[in-house]
Parts: sequence; C-alpha cells; structure tokens
Amino acid sequence: MPRDRYDDEDDRPRRRRDEDDDDRPRRRRDEDDEDDDRPRRSRRRDYDDERPAAVKGNGMAMASLVLGLLSILFGPCTGVIGGILGMIGLGRPSGKGMAVTGLILSGLFSITHTAGGIWGFFQMRESAGKYQVSLNMKQIGLAGHSHNDANGYLPMPYVKRPNDQMGQVPTDVNDRLGWRVTILPYIEQENVFRRFNFNEPWNGPTNQPISSTPIMQYSDSDARTDPTTRFRGFYDNGAIFDTKTQVRIPAGIMDGTSNTIFVVEGGDKVTWTRFQEYKFEPTGPLPPLGRADKNTYQVLMADGSTKTIRRSVSEATLKAAITRAGGEIMGPDW
Repeated sequence: MPRDRYDDEDDRPRRRRDEDDDDRPRRRRDEDDEDDDRPRRSRRRDYDDERPAAVKGNGMAMASLVLGLLSILFGPCTGVIGGILGMIGLGRPSGKGMAVTGLILSGLFSITHTAGGIWGFFQMRESAGKYQVSLNMKQIGLAGHSHNDANGYLPMPYVKRPNDQMGQVPTDVNDRLGWRVTILPYIEQENVFRRFNFNEPWNGPTNQPISSTPIMQYSDSDARTDPTTRFRGFYDNGAIFDTKTQVRIPAGIMDGTSNTIFVVEGGDKVTWTRFQEYKFEPTGPLPPLGRADKNTYQVLMADGSTKTIRRSVSEATLKAAITRAGGEIMGPDW
C-alpha cells in the first residue's frame, strides 16, 4: 500500500521547520532588500531624525503675562519687570502671543499707575495747601474774637499811632500799619508786636526789618518764607473793617456773624505789616480774589469759620456777604 504522507511524523515538523527557518525569513529579507539596502535599525534612526523637534515652552512669556496681570494692582512694581521679561520672551521661538500680551499689560498699567500717582500727589498737595490756608484763617478769626473780648471791639483796619485821635486817618497811606500788626499778641507773636515803633510808617527804619520777617499765620501756602500775605479785608461802606467806627461782635454785625465776611484770600500779595486792604465799593466791581490758577478761594467769616467760594458765585451774593448790616438775603449760589 502506498505510504501515507502523514505516517512519518518526523517529516511534517521538519518540513514546517524548514519553511519557517529558511523560506519565510529569507523572503522577508529579500523584500526589505528590494526596498532599502540599509539595516532596519538604521532606517528607524533616520525616521526619527526627520520628525520635527518638540517646541519648548516660553517661561519668560508666561512670567511676563503673570506680572502684567499683577501690574493691575501693583503698577510699576511688577509692570517694569513684566515688560523686561516680555521683551526677552519675544526673542524665543514660541509664546510670542503671551509675551506681547504681558508687555502690553505691563506697560499700560505701569503708565496708568504712575500717572495716577502723580495726579494724586498734586491733589494731596493742593488739599494740604487748602487746609493750611483754612487753619491760618481760623487762627486769625480766633485772634479777632480775642481782640474783641479784650478791647470790646474788633481790630480796626489800621494801627492807631499814639498821637492820633479817634477817627483820624494818616494822610499818607504809607504811614499806616495794617490790622495784622494789631492782632499779633493774639496769635502768639507779642514779642514781634513789641518791636514796632508806632510813630513810624510800616517801612520806617525800625519797622522795615520787621516787615521783612515772615509770620507763619499770614504766609501763603506755597511760600511760607515770603514776608507777604494774601489775607486781606474789605473796609468802609458797611464792611466789617471800618476806619471811623469800632465794630463790635455781635452787636455791630446785624446780618449775623456766619453770613458776614471778615477776611478774604486776595488775588495778589501785600507786605503783611502794611495797611493795603480792599475798599468796599457797593456799586463798583469787586477786586480779583483768590489765586488766578484756582477755581476756588477761601474766606473767613465773622464767626471764625472758613468757607470755600467758587468763582461762579455772583458779585451780588459776595457783596451781600461783605456788608455787616445790609439786611440782604443771600443768593442761592452762596
């Protein structure tokens, strides 16, 4: 009988092993050789070389963005550093968008905070100047009341010389010492008051050196070493200062002390010892009041309080406040 091909168990595995060991691996190598003569490991390395390199992150750009956001709160403290890091980050291959955003935020809020700080500084300085003017005026008001309590009347617009009689006014205006000299003992400047020679004009041999000495209570807020002052008063024609009448508080102020101006912040400066006040003209124009570069100025009322006056206040209202017994009704703009 013919021999069955599966009877020989040794032949089957051997043929399979031969096919597996010889033919199949050999065919694979032949196919690989037709495509590429290089070894398989070398091809994988070449493939890896052809892939693009991974792009690294941009830490400078990220830091610039974070600091730019923080500059919203801290301004230049973080904005300057954020701007520097943003410029460095622009030179990196990635993260340019973050770098630009951080640079913009850092610069914007640094400028904003700086401008706000400068504006705040000048606002604070202006507020401090207003406070100083108000404080000086209140000391003058207290001195006026103290003079009234001690003498029975408010200071007159000029200092009477010993040889003057009541009601006489020196012919030459340069002979007059102003009311600011009169109240010196009531603003803790009695030692200065005692140095004056009241038989001399304000610029006489004895009085001139004193006139060149600044008094803190009369000084301007922006020039405290200047021997000039803006604190001036209106006199005559119903004003609280009168060259012929001793005005008393409260009997002489029929309009009320809170409605009557005692001292104003003048538009120009005068030597503090000199009688150089504003003569009140009820039918004439008022002089410029307050600093020209400000929209408001301050006045001292007869009750010792201070009031800020807007330039929009009408002359009629101001004149009503200057008179002490005019019976006027204050305007709605007061």
